[in-house]
Amino acid sequence: MNARLIFPEYWDELVALEVENKGWFPARVVIGGHEHAVNFYDPQNLAIDVEYDVQSKGVFFECNLIVVQRLTVENMTKAVDMLPEGFFGN
Repeated sequence: MNARLIFPEYWDELVALEVENKGWFPARVVIGGHEHAVNFYDPQNLAIDVEYDVQSKGVFFECNLIVVQRLTVENMTKAVDMLPEGFFGN
């Protein structure tokens, strides 16, 4: 799969550090000329969001979820490179 992660125009080293510390990041991936939304999480923040949603709403769901150990440019880019065929339902 030839996918490419798109970072916002305002992305710089400070934003990268903030994203890593925050533990989640909504991003865009381009594949086959189509742009898709993805949501990156680290395991710790995903667990917090899952617990909160299940406690408050009784359910958790997240489209196009990608979990990486730490939200670094390298980890997110590697994860996008590893996406399986059909990840976006194509």
